[in-house]
Amino acid sequence: MGDPLAGPRCSSRVSVMSERQGPPIDSVLGPTATVRDDGRVAQRITVGVSGEKRFIVTTDMAPPWLQTKVLSTGSLVQLIEHTCIETAQAHLGDTEGTVGTHINVSRTGAPFAGDEVIVRCHIETVSGPRLTFRVSVEGPSGTISKGIHQRQIVDLTRFPIR
Repeated sequence: MGDPLAGPRCSSRVSVMSERQGPPIDSVLGPTATVRDDGRVAQRITVGVSGEKRFIVTTDMAPPWLQTKVLSTGSLVQLIEHTCIETAQAHLGDTEGTVGTHINVSRTGAPFAGDEVIVRCHIETVSGPRLTFRVSVEGPSGTISKGIHQRQIVDLTRFPIR
């Protein structure tokens, strides 16, 4: 079996979590991404939905090993995820949410603590419960990141509470 995140060859209902980590993704799909009897996807979220959030880089977003306080790659990814989550959630039901399944972004700049960054995303593809976002991040000197982020729509009531 190949990589479950390898793109077009994979099913939109792949399991990306082991039983030890929690239920497989395909066992917690939300009703927003159900397929009708006629094969059409019945959902409220569509291609073209977009979002934008502005953030101020703080010193706690910097790698602790650097003297210069710049936005770390981990914090950059967190800002991208946060923006995509909020964008999708506005179109989902109360018991639905999304989980990240793939991210592939460039890194071409490093804004300093105190700088504002703008994260933009738009849904480029909806394939069943899988959402593919085109993302970009702008800093004071221009684009600092761009790429794609995929999220899977899930039914939150099916996740175990621990």
